[in-house]
Amino acid sequence: MGSAKVPQSGPVERRSVGGHGTEGPRTFARREEVDLTSVGCIVVAWRCLGGVDVADTKIDVHRILSFTLADTFRGNRGVGIFFALLGGLVLILPEQRDLAVVAPGLILLLFGLFALAAPYLGLKRAETVVAELSPQGLVTGIQNSARPRIEIPWDEISEVTQISFASPVVTTWGTYVREPCVTVSRAFYDRAIHVDGFAAQGLFWRHHIQPHPDGDRMRVVLLHHEFALSRRALRDEIEARWRAFSRHPAARVPASPSTGAFARLGDAVDAVTATPARRVTVAVVAALLVLPLAYHWHYAFTSFGMANLNAAQLASYGGDLLAQRRLPGRIDGGPLMMLGPGEVAEMRDASCQRTIRRRNGPAGLTPRFDQHHACRAVFTARQGRTAEAVFDIFPTEYRQEMGSGPARIMSALTAHPPPEAEVRARLCATGGC
Repeated sequence: MGSAKVPQSGPVERRSVGGHGTEGPRTFARREEVDLTSVGCIVVAWRCLGGVDVADTKIDVHRILSFTLADTFRGNRGVGIFFALLGGLVLILPEQRDLAVVAPGLILLLFGLFALAAPYLGLKRAETVVAELSPQGLVTGIQNSARPRIEIPWDEISEVTQISFASPVVTTWGTYVREPCVTVSRAFYDRAIHVDGFAAQGLFWRHHIQPHPDGDRMRVVLLHHEFALSRRALRDEIEARWRAFSRHPAARVPASPSTGAFARLGDAVDAVTATPARRVTVAVVAALLVLPLAYHWHYAFTSFGMANLNAAQLASYGGDLLAQRRLPGRIDGGPLMMLGPGEVAEMRDASCQRTIRRRNGPAGLTPRFDQHHACRAVFTARQGRTAEAVFDIFPTEYRQEMGSGPARIMSALTAHPPPEAEVRARLCATGGC
């Protein structure tokens, strides 16, 4: 099967993504809707890193944009920064470091460093052109297939749009969202693109080729990371050239604006990540915001599971200490003592202040936290006197035998007497000094 040859004319210019190019005689304004409230927090940072405002920039349709594997790596350096920071935190922050902690952290760190260094390692095929946009047409390809280079003249394209689809290879990776794509006729697809057999198509054929709903055409998906551009920027570059150079009747039909909250949100995200400098900045900001929260995940888990103890439960917990003569308190402002059944009769009132405290002892990959209830109780003492006591309630771990199976470590709320200094301070705070 033959392929439609795209003639190579004019100088090939390697695009530095995010920079302004020389404006040609025919330009198309690209407008992007940007939610300034979501962009404002990083606008200063990405401008300092060299980011260029995408809104109101001009597309030079005569300029040839050529992208290599090295460009793809450089365009995704934000991923490398994120994983390198994550691996570094996993290695540095844990208080207890063993193989189960060091190994994942080291893997993440090495992966991030490799992603950052890949464009500069001189890897084989690093300068191979994987995608190109020119006045004659677009060039893309499907790696590890019989079609590593697919040339599509602008006249063969009947539609430029975006598509979302689930990965047909590894569904756990989720969905490709709003990737740019071009629609070609079935005849052109059969003549210039299609190959038979899984071995010829390769594992990722369906990532690049999708059927059109009308059944008579096919869609060629242009994955934005291969062009080192955001989804919206890539679609704008393609659509501007298609409308400028294609003789297809559909190229003369005005484009309809993006509608719906999802499309507008996607355009805003694409605008924020339109250049490598912006993507690096977003990755750093995301790491600084997300990783500390992820590191302290158990704090949020503990907060959501905080018990709300009622009067009956407090009486039960206080009664346990009282029965063991381990309830610290005073009677009518007297000396500090351990109260027991012989000194007090019944609990009249109790209240607790709920807090979250970091668990003592060695931690694992992330620190652990426990709910802590600092309680104060008022009892009726003998001979009509009043006793005031304080106690704490927090989880205690214990081993529970599970029949013939191994014992399990369980946790339950139990009452404990506070340290003497804390008892005195808490009683003094309520006027019991």
